[in-house]
Amino acid sequence: MNGFSRLQRNPFEDLCVLAARERWCWNLTCTTCGQLHFRHALKDLARGLTPADTNWLINKSQTNYGPIPKEYSKAEVKRLAKICAEADLKCIAKNCRFPDWLGYIGLVITCLYTPPMLEGEEFKRLSDEWLRQLSRMVKPDSNAYKTMSELLSSGQATIPLFFRLPIDYLEKAERDMLPEWTQGKSGRV
Repeated sequence: MNGFSRLQRNPFEDLCVLAARERWCWNLTCTTCGQLHFRHALKDLARGLTPADTNWLINKSQTNYGPIPKEYSKAEVKRLAKICAEADLKCIAKNCRFPDWLGYIGLVITCLYTPPMLEGEEFKRLSDEWLRQLSRMVKPDSNAYKTMSELLSSGQATIPLFFRLPIDYLEKAERDMLPEWTQGKSGRV
């Protein structure tokens, strides 16, 4: 057990707190570790494990997990997308460093950018939910807010656009984030 309670947070929220506490790499262009810990942890979430489980193994002191996961079955995509869609981004922002928590979102987007994800309702729900939450976390007079609000009001959020341009949206959100979401703590439990 990693000090998490299933009653406290969603598994993706717990994962983000663990990643923040242990300072996992989230750099999408990293060629040193390839976000080893986070990618293996996402695969474990997709398999139904959570950081609250006593048999959770992913931690900073371990590096021998095998090849970095690059593919997800349809069932894994559905499970991971559901978990992530139910996550409270404000909770993650309060409990993780800025902009690290945006990097965690970027990793989910890049890991799930697969044909099964693009075809499913889970994709639409995750895309809508994260756009909705992020739009409430940026300055209302910002370009990020305008872009996200237009997508949400037009119904376009449910098409692959959000996942085709994740870095663009996250970079806009990072620049235009309200101050209260840039003050997160490091892995607070």
